[in-house]
Amino acid sequence: MFSGVRATDQRSRTLLLSAAVLTLSVLILTVNTQFFDSNFFAMTGAQSILSGELPFRDYFDPGIPLAAFTAAGMQWLTGPRVIGEFLRQWAFIVAGVVVAFQLGLQLSRSVAAAWLLLPVTLFLLANEPTYHYGKLFFFPVMIWAGWRYLDRPGPLRAAVMGVISAAGFLERHDFGIYLGFASVVALLLAPAAVPSSRTPRALFRDAAAYAGGVLVLMAPWMAVVQWSEGLLNYARARSELSQGRHPVYADLFRLEILTGLLHWRLPSRELVAEWLERMVLLLPVALIVSAVAAIVRASRKAEPVPVDVWKRVLAALFLAAVGEGLMRQATYVVVIFPVSAALASVFLVSPSATVRVLTGVLVAITTLLQGMAIARSPLLHPSGYAEEMTDAFERLTVSPPVPSVERFEYIRQCTRPTDHILVTGNNPLDVSYFSQRPIAGGQINWHRSWMSDPGHEQLALALIQKVSVPMVVAHDIAAMKDFAAYPRIAAYLREHYREVEGTKGEILVDGRRQVTGRFESTGYPCFN
Repeated sequence: MFSGVRATDQRSRTLLLSAAVLTLSVLILTVNTQFFDSNFFAMTGAQSILSGELPFRDYFDPGIPLAAFTAAGMQWLTGPRVIGEFLRQWAFIVAGVVVAFQLGLQLSRSVAAAWLLLPVTLFLLANEPTYHYGKLFFFPVMIWAGWRYLDRPGPLRAAVMGVISAAGFLERHDFGIYLGFASVVALLLAPAAVPSSRTPRALFRDAAAYAGGVLVLMAPWMAVVQWSEGLLNYARARSELSQGRHPVYADLFRLEILTGLLHWRLPSRELVAEWLERMVLLLPVALIVSAVAAIVRASRKAEPVPVDVWKRVLAALFLAAVGEGLMRQATYVVVIFPVSAALASVFLVSPSATVRVLTGVLVAITTLLQGMAIARSPLLHPSGYAEEMTDAFERLTVSPPVPSVERFEYIRQCTRPTDHILVTGNNPLDVSYFSQRPIAGGQINWHRSWMSDPGHEQLALALIQKVSVPMVVAHDIAAMKDFAAYPRIAAYLREHYREVEGTKGEILVDGRRQVTGRFESTGYPCFN
């Protein structure tokens, strides 16, 4: 008997190790397709930090303090190389996939079932940018912490949920909403899962421990924010950056996706994403239905409800909340797909033959569709691996990082390392990093009219005036257009800056500075 247990444990470890190695391999083999501006969303703050600046004093943190500091730390370790940021994101993704499949093993108790869900997960990761790394990590980790708490409720495990909630909040503030929701659900389900925790005293004790875990990480950050902007003002300003959502469950049963897939052609990435989105949104429904059925069976037999049933409820409610709140478009299905796929393995070992067959069919269709959607991916063309990796190694390790946009190289070559750049436009996330210059004015969200109230505008203008700012650079839009909501900053720019000929107003330079040369390929003025 014990040898059988050891064999099962060994197979589980093999699966989890394989999931880690295969996930990392997929990320490496497809790295040349992952260079999106959004992948560098934390690098604006990181570049400021590496220049000796601090959030709240020298720039306005948009709500990602932990991401900015960890990104800066990796750049400090690796030097100004893209590999530092990609390694940071890959580490989160690999860990998240491993935790997700550990959850699947815990729920299904079937290594074979988990193996069947691994290929479609790898296919999806091969086709999506890596900037969702935080969601791929914190969401399964919170389910893991909630399940551990339901196994044996107590203050220590409640405090762990608090620490994870706080860490997720500091990574990206909206994570705190979903992680906090999962924690509350776990605390409320504990009396049903474990009878010994049904006393009000136990619930109060664990809630206090959870709050303590949150405060351990949050108290220093809260003190700094209160001292600088004030917590209420900070919360109000960051809520303005929320991108909103659309109700996904209301559109769950639209038939267009089915009719689109019936055409005999390679399905588009967007069409497959809509199919995956429906599969992911149906999983919480299936978990709740199966949990209710188990509760009814236990009630009829006058037996206690197994803890695994309450774990299904927790995972279902959490995943449904995340799906409804974060899937603003179908391709965002990646944020919860690995953990959803892993948990779906429980239906491959269902006592019902109908459920097993239906789940198997859906898994097969989903895997096939996802494989077809990435038909042109480097992952499916082994003959090109050597060339892909040679090119990738050069792009990842060259220092300073080579930008894909010539304008970024112009900024770096034609300014001094101590200069700042006023960055605006619709997609300004990677300008600061690839130009290797910190931002001026404390932010890059001018196109959203963020912090355009008189108080914040005056502070932003002061930040512009206290540093050297030879250039204003916009992306795909005239720079002055974004400053219409900032009249004092606009007046300052009109007075002192002039448009560079041939840039359609996308580059402005300080007219008070003496030109020291010209950028070779465009003839734009240099100030270094």
